[in-house]
Amino acid sequence: MTDGHKMDLSYDVRFHKMEIYKGKKKTTYRPRWVVAGERFGESFTHVKLATSFEASPITAAREGVPFDKKSGLPAPMARKLYSRKWFQHACQYVDVKWPHISPGHRRGISETLAQATLALLTEQRGRPSDAQIRKALHGWAFSKSARNGLPFDRAEPPAEIASTIEWLTAGTVQLSEFEDAEVVRRVLDTLALRQDGKAAAPSTITRRRATLHGAMRYAVELKLLQRHPFDTVSWKAPQHDEKVDPRVLANPEQIRSLLAAVREIYPSLEAYYGCMYYAAMRPAEVRHLAESHLLSLPEEGWGRCCWTAQRSRPGRRGVTPGRSARSGRSSIGPTTARGAYRSARNSSRS
Repeated sequence: MTDGHKMDLSYDVRFHKMEIYKGKKKTTYRPRWVVAGERFGESFTHVKLATSFEASPITAAREGVPFDKKSGLPAPMARKLYSRKWFQHACQYVDVKWPHISPGHRRGISETLAQATLALLTEQRGRPSDAQIRKALHGWAFSKSARNGLPFDRAEPPAEIASTIEWLTAGTVQLSEFEDAEVVRRVLDTLALRQDGKAAAPSTITRRRATLHGAMRYAVELKLLQRHPFDTVSWKAPQHDEKVDPRVLANPEQIRSLLAAVREIYPSLEAYYGCMYYAAMRPAEVRHLAESHLLSLPEEGWGRCCWTAQRSRPGRRGVTPGRSARSGRSSIGPTTARGAYRSARNSSRS
């Protein structure tokens, strides 16, 4: 599938010696050629990438393949050029969504698109490691905040990930590949796994699938795809039958012993860990716990806590500069947590 561009082809092709420019900070390598009197070239920061790129048009010319006058590329390469790649589409989708979603949602989109990208890589030479790709995607390409609010095509990547971003620019499949059901299944299967290869939680799979669905819907809106790829694929998430081994969980008696030991070493931390165990509170929620959050503290039975405008930590790259993330949650817990909290409060005042 292309964007409907009609190519003007020519067999008049001449190649020049690769141009090497040594700057103060980096050296660039630029293959050069001429098509029907028009000069063309591509710059690379690594000689291997430049040589690999240069080999394709040279081979095409030797085989009698015509070149596109507009792009200067062999006809097969030009056709691929006129069909957007997954990486460019994913970056544009991030830029469109970024201003309208919460920091936590931003982080989820970034992680999902990075995971999907690993299933959409080509066999191009010089492939970076998965860790390098994740760092470049989640830490910069799929984070508009990390790009200082700039669109992807106007931002300059940091030096430590520049080569990875350069590889990814050409190293993912065409968006039109999503018309192949096998490609869609491969991506969905990848999103159903954690980084360690084990099955992800059902809620995680659902969230990731929704993110990919949105990215594909955006492609349909832009008329880059004729129909949504999910419409032609019947896919179900794998059964999640992982069970928690009771041997790795502390029982109530062990928890009481642990909290008693903590009380002897650092009294205020008894409340910290007690709230996490008895009230199922998150660490960040305990850190910002205040008396105003404690709605009821009976001497016997269960009490209730409520957090409003509570701080969360989705990651700095998911937060717009000058703004903080907010969330709200409530919880209930037994009076054991209440006693620990009051004990810690009194200890801090003394």
